[in-house]
Amino acid sequence: MTRFTAELQMPVERAKSLAELCAYEHSDFVRCAYLTVLGRKPDPEGMEFYLERLRRGVSKLTILRQLRFSAEAAQHDPGIAGFDRALKKHKQGNLPVVGPAIRMLTKAEPDGRRARADRALLRQMARVEARLLAIHIDCVDRLENIQSDLLDVGAGGAGTRRARREYGLSRAGGGASGLSWGSGG
Repeated sequence: MTRFTAELQMPVERAKSLAELCAYEHSDFVRCAYLTVLGRKPDPEGMEFYLERLRRGVSKLTILRQLRFSAEAAQHDPGIAGFDRALKKHKQGNLPVVGPAIRMLTKAEPDGRRARADRALLRQMARVEARLLAIHIDCVDRLENIQSDLLDVGAGGAGTRRARREYGLSRAGGGASGLSWGSGG
């Protein structure tokens, strides 16, 4: 596990605000939405269904509205002030004909085809960025380990034989430490 994945903690309790809830991405958003709106963890089918909706660019507020007005949610209070009001504004802002005017007044997020396509692209870019960051951090960790091993080799420490084998170092030639890159030996 890299430092990056260790820092990404999935939500284990419900959100305290709509902003906190919407700040989560991908499976963390779905998990927190279920915990907040339904009071339980998502089942595998629900997780996959809403992840696919996110991938297709569906607004987080649309997903929250679907969860909130399900039969199951009637038995659970999300405990967020203004939650239902925000969902209502979002729904009104996406009505045909009057929706654009309402969105201008309420600053509601659009959920039409174009907005969904834009969100899908942005979410895909965010996933790629997160993956690249994880790879970068993993590479930095590996380079730090290599540097530590090479310092150990230069000092003739306990890990010298293993480091020579692993990194292809030999005693022949090689500057001040007497080590050089080569075919191990």
